[in-house]
Formats: sequence, C-alpha cells, structure tokens
Amino acid sequence: MNRALQLLMRWTIRPNWVLADQVIVSGCKFAASVLVARFLGPAMFGVFVLMQIAQLYANGCQGALVISPMLVGAPRLEGEEQKSYLSGMFALQIILSGLLVVVIAALGLAVHLIAPKLDRELINPTSLMAMTLALVAFQFQDWQRRCFFVNGSSRGAFLIDLINYLPQLLAVAIAGRIGVLSVNLTFLIMAITSSLSFFAGNLTNRVKPGFHQGLVALRREWRACRDYLLSWQIMWAGTQGTLLIGTAFLGQQALGGIRATQNLMGPFTALFQALDNVVPVNAAKRYSKFGMDGVVTYMRSVIVRGSVILVPIIALIVLFGEPLTRILYGERYLAYATLIVWQALYILSQFYVNQFYYFFRVVSATRAIFLSCCVVAIVSTTMTFLLARHYQATGVVAANLCGTLAGFTCAAFLTASILRRRNSTSLVPAVTEAT
Repeated sequence: MNRALQLLMRWTIRPNWVLADQVIVSGCKFAASVLVARFLGPAMFGVFVLMQIAQLYANGCQGALVISPMLVGAPRLEGEEQKSYLSGMFALQIILSGLLVVVIAALGLAVHLIAPKLDRELINPTSLMAMTLALVAFQFQDWQRRCFFVNGSSRGAFLIDLINYLPQLLAVAIAGRIGVLSVNLTFLIMAITSSLSFFAGNLTNRVKPGFHQGLVALRREWRACRDYLLSWQIMWAGTQGTLLIGTAFLGQQALGGIRATQNLMGPFTALFQALDNVVPVNAAKRYSKFGMDGVVTYMRSVIVRGSVILVPIIALIVLFGEPLTRILYGERYLAYATLIVWQALYILSQFYVNQFYYFFRVVSATRAIFLSCCVVAIVSTTMTFLLARHYQATGVVAANLCGTLAGFTCAAFLTASILRRRNSTSLVPAVTEAT
C-alpha cells in the first residue's frame, strides 16, 4: 500500500508529459474533426478534406526534409554542436515554408485557369489564402514542438500544444453552434491558434535561424532527406492519392464520408504522431550506445506494448461503430458506418509498418523506406481503380489496406535482409580469429 502511494505521489509530482501531450493533441484533433464534419455536412466537409489533402502533402514535405532528419540527427549531438544543428534546421524550415507558399499559389492559379468550373470553394483565392496561412502556421508550430522533444523538454511541447488545440476546439465549437462555421473560417482558426502556440514556444525555447548552418545540415543529411522526400511522394500517392482517385469515381460527398469514418481512428493517428516524436529519438540513442542489438530489442518492445494497447481499443470501436457514427456525426453519415471495419484494419496495419520505417531511419537504411513506399503506392492505386467502381467507398478503403499490407510484407523482407547481412558480417572476424 505504501509503495502504491509513493508511486502515485511521484506521478503527481513528475507527470508523463509525453502522454499528457498526446491526450491533448489526439483528443482535441478528434473532437474538432467531428465538429467540422457535423456542422459542414458531407458535401462541404468533402471540400475541406480535398484542401486538407494538399495541406497534408505540404506537411509531408516538411516531415521528409526537416522533421525526420532532425529527430534522428539531433539526439546524436550535444551542447553547442546540437544548438548549431537546430539553428540550421530552423533555417531550412523557413526556406521550405516559403517555397511551399509560392508553389501553392502557382498551382491555385493554374487550376483556376485550367478548370474554371471546378467547385468555387477549391479555387477561391480567399480559401487558398486561408489554407496557406494555416499550413505555414502549423509547420512552424510543429517544428517548435519537435524541437522541445529533441531537447528532452516534453513539458514544453505539452504547453504549446495546450495553447494551440484547446482554443482551436473551442473556437470551432462556438462558430459551428452559432451557424457561421465555413471551410475558410476553419482554416483561419487553425492559423491563428498555431501562430500563438509557435510564438509562445519560441519565447521559452528561442532558436535563431542560421542559414549557413542550414546549408551545412542539408549537406550532412542530404542522402536521408532525398530518400525521405521520395518515399513521402510515393506514400502520398498510395494513400491520399487513392482518395483523389476515389473522388473522381464517387464525388466529394463520398470523400467526406470516407474521411469521417477515418476520423474515428483519429486518436490512433495522433498516437502515431506522438510515437514519431519519441521512438526515433530513443532508438537513435540506443543505436549509439548498444548498436543494432539495442535497436532491435527496443523496437520489439514498442511493437508488443503497442499491440497490447491498440488491439482491444480498435476492437471496441469496430463493435460499436454504427452507434458511434450516429452519435458523433448524425444520421447523414450512417451510410458510411460499414467502412469502420476496413478503417480499423488499415490503421492497425499502419502501426506495424511504421515500426519498420523507424528502424530503417535509425540504421540509415532509408532506401528501404522508399522501396516499401513504392510497393504501397503501386498496389493501393491499382486496387483503387479495380475496386472503387464496383464497391464504391468500401473499395477505396480496402485498396488502402491492400497497399499497406503489401508495404508491410516488403518492409519485413528488407528488415530480415539487413539483419542477415549484419549477422554474416559480424561472423567474419570471429571466423578469422578462430582460424
């Protein structure tokens, strides 16, 4: 009893800030997505999702060129060397966000000229500006929170996420309740709260951009950045791209329904984002201290613990999928409730694939990520063309699942090959010494 009280007191004094941050991020994102879907309706929510797909693509470029290299590279450095490295990565973030703004503006103008009859919400300059502001603000806020995780200050990440997501959820709820919520206003709310969060974080963990250091960091991480970027392009085509193909067959309302059921798995998606903050950092530290054996042991423990947590919760969501859809989204989305089973299988398979990708990142086998993503893209897009026409929305989600399972198989094969090469190499000195 005394031992239990001591553990309880220790928890209250030193809370798990990573877990607390995850609760805030996943809970608020999930609730906000439900409110946006409910207040906008399937058709307008489909428009929001299409614009968000473009935003996710840009965020993927950020993850490939800045975040992924930083989470693995920074923990290997200390003191002034790490500080200089982070300064350079911040400069790269500024350059990248500026380039993305120019690209989005050019694409928006091109779409307006090529397809003037497209839904006006998608090519409206005001809508594009609101989406772009939300994109840049989110990227800066996300870089800041990742910097806190690299520095070991998960409490700082929790505080700036609190500043971001709680006001964002409250603003969406109020706007929806009084009947003024729109696609534009949703993006503007995201832009404002993300900006406040970034500036609050930068005041406590100030990092000045160093453009010279950024070029040094880019040269240092270029090979990994290249593989991450190529992998993300291919992965985006195999996941978000299938939604665009499905939209061509089914229309934007079906896209809204697909994304609404996908949002029921939102807490797990946010959990994966949290793991992306922690697992590569911890795995990189173990690789530096204990080599390949340390990484393999750590990744196995992550897989086992993740399975114990995920499987029962996902099973409950599947069991109560239809009542959850009715309660959260209303009667308009009930037609899409059957997709929840497919979404659950997809999100579970995604968890296991991600663990292989973390392993590849830490052991500098980033080419393996690219190969696996190629398999995902080829299988998922091919299956979308085959299934969407006959099985409608179910075919789109099933195609994503097929692609992820194929990518998992490829990643498992490549991991086994890496470990076999490592074992055969380690045996050579022993054999030579014995002879």
